[in-house]
Order: sequence, then C-alpha cells, then structure tokens
Amino acid sequence: MRFDTPSKVIGHISGTIHTNAMQADENFRSAMLYAHRLTAAAESQVESTFLNLQQDAMIATHVMGGRVEHLFQTIRPAAQQLIYRAEQENEQLFLFIHNRCNTDLTAVMTEITRYRDSLMSDTFHTLTTIELGLEQVRQSVMQYAALRITDAENRVKGLGREILGLGPKATLNRGFAIARTIDGVPIVSAEQAKQYPELNIEFRDGILKVKPIGQHND
Repeated sequence: MRFDTPSKVIGHISGTIHTNAMQADENFRSAMLYAHRLTAAAESQVESTFLNLQQDAMIATHVMGGRVEHLFQTIRPAAQQLIYRAEQENEQLFLFIHNRCNTDLTAVMTEITRYRDSLMSDTFHTLTTIELGLEQVRQSVMQYAALRITDAENRVKGLGREILGLGPKATLNRGFAIARTIDGVPIVSAEQAKQYPELNIEFRDGILKVKPIGQHND
C-alpha cells in the first residue's frame, strides 16, 4: 500500500497502532479469563467429588455397623435358647453347646470384622485413586492455562514489536518524510501547512527548514 502524503502515512500508522493495541489487550484479557474459569471449574469439581466420596464412605461404614449389630442380635437369642435347653437336659451337653456357641459366635464376629476391614480398605483405596486422578486433571488444566497465558503474552510482545516497526523512525527509514511545525507539531494537510511561516521537514538523515508556498496572511 502506497501513500501520496506523509499525513496519510501518519494517519495509517496511528490507526494501525490503535487497532493492534486494542486487539492485544482483548486477547490477553480473554486468555486470563479463560484460565481463571478453567482453574475455578477444576477446583469445584475436585471439591464436589471428594465430598461425595466422603459421604458414601460414611454411609457404607454406618450400614456395615448396623449389619454387624443385627447379626449379633439374631444369633444371640438362639444361642441363649440352646444353652437353656442344655442346662435342663444335661450338664455335659450344656458344656458342649456352650463351647460350640462361643466358637461359632467368635467365628462369625471374626468373619464380620474381616469383611468390614476389607470394605474400608477398598473404600480408602478407591478414594485415594480418585484423588490422584483429580489431581492429575487439575495439573493438566493448570498447565494448559499456563500455556494459553504464555501464548497471549507472546502475541502481545509480537504486536509490540510490530507497533514499534510502524513508528516515525521506521517511516523515515522507508523513504518518507514528516512535516512538523517549528515546535514539533506534526502537519497532516497542505491547508494546515499554509498557516505557518516556516516548517521543519524531517528526513532519515536530518531536518530541513522550509517556507510553505501560498501561505495565508493574517
């Protein structure tokens, strides 16, 4: 794209700088918002899953305790009845039944305890496995968010370099000249230039003072 006047070059540069700066700011804000949402969603999911698993473990423990008590209450009356009958019939039979009942009760309680311990161990193992999985998910989300933020920062830096490439110095190096007032105010039109008795024309290798032709007289 070619421009016939320095003022149009300056106008184009100004518009490009503004557009790129706004786009860079928008990209950075979008990346930060997305990273924040990902982190919040991951933390919420981890917390919710852990609470659900904790509640399930408490329910399982409560149910198992109730079953143990129920089994004990069911077996105990029968054992007591057998002991009573044995006492009525024969002392020797009483001793046999008494010992047998105690053995059976001990075996039942041992089995119930083993089953309860196994259930608690399995539940703890499941909770640990899920927690590790959720931690891995959280780490993946954080890494992805960090990559997005780094990408946004790189884009902002790239746009900064591009903006610097569109500055006045770069314009002069491409063969254009910039007209300014003696005080350094840029001139953007021929009509504006006619309002001043002298102007500075800036080239790549120096500044030249000129007098506009056809300037307006006060």
